[in-house]
Amino acid sequence: MKDVFLLYDTSCLFEIVILNYFMSLTGCEIIYCSLDGQPVRATEGYSVNVDMALKDVDPQQIRSFIVPGGDITSIDTDEVRTYLQELKSRKVLIGGICAGVDLLAHAGILDSLESTQSSDLDIVNDGPSLTSCVLNVHSSSADGFTEFICDIDSPKLDEEELSGMGLSTHMDLVNPGNLVDGLGGLGLPYNVGGKTDVKFDISQFVGLLGMLGEGEHHFIITVTDANGTTSKTLKIKF
Repeated sequence: MKDVFLLYDTSCLFEIVILNYFMSLTGCEIIYCSLDGQPVRATEGYSVNVDMALKDVDPQQIRSFIVPGGDITSIDTDEVRTYLQELKSRKVLIGGICAGVDLLAHAGILDSLESTQSSDLDIVNDGPSLTSCVLNVHSSSADGFTEFICDIDSPKLDEEELSGMGLSTHMDLVNPGNLVDGLGGLGLPYNVGGKTDVKFDISQFVGLLGMLGEGEHHFIITVTDANGTTSKTLKIKF
């Protein structure tokens, strides 16, 4: 049985290289395919020769099918979605990384399944045990983030309360303006334009939220890069 990777122009090889390494060591039969069987240009700049076109990969011979991240526009087609649906009907193990998950969602593979793609609530704490909260945000675009917004929706942290901490309910972390001192004082990132990896650490907020008593606090993160805009919510509940 074969383990198949669907590659396309802008595929992020770094997302699958370790997986490929261990699969090769354990004797997996790996197949790299593209839509038309032609070489693709990865995000890292490499030209990759594939084994065959997607249409030539026999679904009956597939054990797993993996889609790495990148700009999925060229593979977000009826042909690919139909192929994925057939694989699902055969109970093939299907995986997506980064934007590859979007393709699975568009194909209906994630319907009725719980995933971070199907819910805005990525992190939920329901009790006093949480002492830290860190979100590592990655951009697969070489040019990094062009927008990184944090909106705070909390019954206990309104604009007046946050302004006293040098913060705001709406914070632009690419162009933070006069919020730099407040952000830096709490270990929050700022001036993140052009960065591909951002550590969004609200651990210092956690103790404050616990002291404020029962409540539900949402940190809505909206990021934009060359691949588009994504919004997710960190939900903390005490």
